Amino acid sequence: MAWFLNHYKCARCHGSWTDEWSCMCDDDCPHCGARHMSPDSSDELTELIEEEGNAFVVRWSPESAEHTPDYQELGRFQTYEEATSFLMASRHLDSSLSMPAVRGGRSTIGRPSPRGGLKRKGR
Repeated sequence: MAWFLNHYKCARCHGSWTDEWSCMCDDDCPHCGARHMSPDSSDELTELIEEEGNAFVVRWSPESAEHTPDYQELGRFQTYEEATSFLMASRHLDSSLSMPAVRGGRSTIGRPSPRGGLKRKGR
């Protein structure tokens, strides 16, 4: 199932918040209660590469996920490049897969850019 980190800014009080959900849906402001705020932007989190110790772990939210992403581990790799190559090869087999987000780790953190693709911060 697709999974998103939605970023919101309230039109009434200008408060901001994030919420993870299976779609890019409207939310109510947790600060003032204003209803039906649409996300300003959303990060695709269906696939993740998480740095755990000395490994890069590829995780995917399966179609059976409902109220939580229920991530399944697809593989562990020694380098970020190997993990990314694995996902790229998977995309050739399944074109519905999207670019992964990256979580965790010291400085190898990334997040999808608003135009697609992956931003990476330096090592």
